[in-house]
Amino acid sequence: MRTLLNKLREFKGANIVLFVVFATTIYLQCCFFHNNLNLPGDPSLGYMQIFKISIAFAIASLVFLFKGKSWIIYISVFINAWGISNLMYRRANQIVLDAYSITMVDNMDGFWSSVPFYMDINDFSIFYTTILVALTFFLFKNKNRHIWGAVVAMILSICFHVFGYEKRVRTYTPYAPFIESKLYNPFSLSQSTFVCWDLYDKVVYTRETSMVHHFFYQTHYFIRKILFASTYELTEAENAKVNKFINNNSSVLNPSRPLFIILVESFETWALRPDIMPNLYNFIQGENILYAPKIKCQTRGGTSADGQMIVNTGLLPTTEGAVCFRFPNNTFPAVSKLYDKTFNIIPGGQTVWNQAHMNTAYGIKDNFDGPFNDRLLVEQFMGEYKKYDYGMLLTMATHSPFTRFIDFANITMPSDMPSYMANYLKSFNYTDSRIKPLLDAIKNDDYLKNAVIVITGDHTVFPQSRRDEFSKYCNEKQLDYKVSDNYCPLIIYSPDIKEKKVVDDVAYQMDIYTTILHSINCENYYWKGFGINLLDENRNKRQISADEALELSDKLHQANYFKNIEKQ
Repeated sequence: MRTLLNKLREFKGANIVLFVVFATTIYLQCCFFHNNLNLPGDPSLGYMQIFKISIAFAIASLVFLFKGKSWIIYISVFINAWGISNLMYRRANQIVLDAYSITMVDNMDGFWSSVPFYMDINDFSIFYTTILVALTFFLFKNKNRHIWGAVVAMILSICFHVFGYEKRVRTYTPYAPFIESKLYNPFSLSQSTFVCWDLYDKVVYTRETSMVHHFFYQTHYFIRKILFASTYELTEAENAKVNKFINNNSSVLNPSRPLFIILVESFETWALRPDIMPNLYNFIQGENILYAPKIKCQTRGGTSADGQMIVNTGLLPTTEGAVCFRFPNNTFPAVSKLYDKTFNIIPGGQTVWNQAHMNTAYGIKDNFDGPFNDRLLVEQFMGEYKKYDYGMLLTMATHSPFTRFIDFANITMPSDMPSYMANYLKSFNYTDSRIKPLLDAIKNDDYLKNAVIVITGDHTVFPQSRRDEFSKYCNEKQLDYKVSDNYCPLIIYSPDIKEKKVVDDVAYQMDIYTTILHSINCENYYWKGFGINLLDENRNKRQISADEALELSDKLHQANYFKNIEKQ
């Protein structure tokens, strides 16, 4: 055996074998990631494969340069870990990891138990590539260097890259003629040279090139945009767009009613059923209610923090990272700033989602650390609200992985129901029972009876793979859970809504802010928001699309646009 090993390691083509195996495994890793992104389109388009071959050749060429070869195992493990991390992040937030997301890892303290929810056991099958690399290294390890081997491999990598780039241009030019003039540099480190029109450019870029390209781009981005960041200035055209949503005749406003906002963690509309949430379901059958069951989630990398921001400010998140970490010192418009006595109760303390800084930014004066128990959270809220005219409460029992309080649910689910689905519904049954005292108080307490109460989800939670799993189960068992609907519900109680009003149109989270301004008689506030008033019969006349609002919001955050406006 030892003799055979010595012969393999002395084999003159050992480096070539290592190169071929290492390059092949990198290519397979990239293809595996590519196919699991679940994006529409043909994953076998030629130029996509060429880019993956190119990066595989480039990295594997280093085999010829170094005498030591053990590093190829570490690189293989890292590429797999990077790919799996991006797939999990994609399932959670619909985007891939970026430099800002990685800097937010401290925010996971207390929430690491949620990570397995976004795992797929099949992801880990890709580690066979690392096993193959390790086995090849063990059999063919040597300390030979071949500079010309590296040069040839790198030249081939460059040729593949340029060819793939040109092929991509030819593929897209018939559909978007402007693209050829924009894709001018095949070696540019800007993702915009690959995707000029898509807000989800990181996902598309990563799919069309490779997850390794994405890593190098994010490294470059971190240096350029984070370490050497500068304030963005809006163009004349962008300023003109924003001015449509600025009220130049704004004056000092006094809200007509107190406002209390309840953000229910991970609340999706399909859970709001009489058998799962009987108390809230019965509540929305009453008078003075606006019920909009089809609110499209618009959160991104900031998830819960984004949900708070959208409802409170009418702005959408930044396209990279989270506003609460990137722009905590910005000036924000906010409905909370219209009130004098304000508070919130946030489970997990003021460090989660940089809450302490964001409370100041939103003008919230009193901040209470809440427990992870919805019964105690509601009790805390009930003990405070009469001292204030604005309050926000975030629930927590329904946070993934939905296991904290399922033993306290008043329902049982079929034993063969997917565990995440069963636990999700049990968690909402528990939360429903714990918010009952608050719902009763809205009917009976004179102060709450004359307030505006907003109940909605901070964000949706299930990735498409889970929805498909749940839908398959429901179809087989002939259950009527509408799990394929990716919506949050919106419930607004107000004495000014004289009868129950149901808005069954598809709406957006950005519409909540605009509807709140109308409900508290503050529509003349200087920032109108990008949304529409859901109580308006002419609500279908939008001035801006959701994608345009996201893009413009990102620019407003980068420019700290509202700083000068509030000074005026």
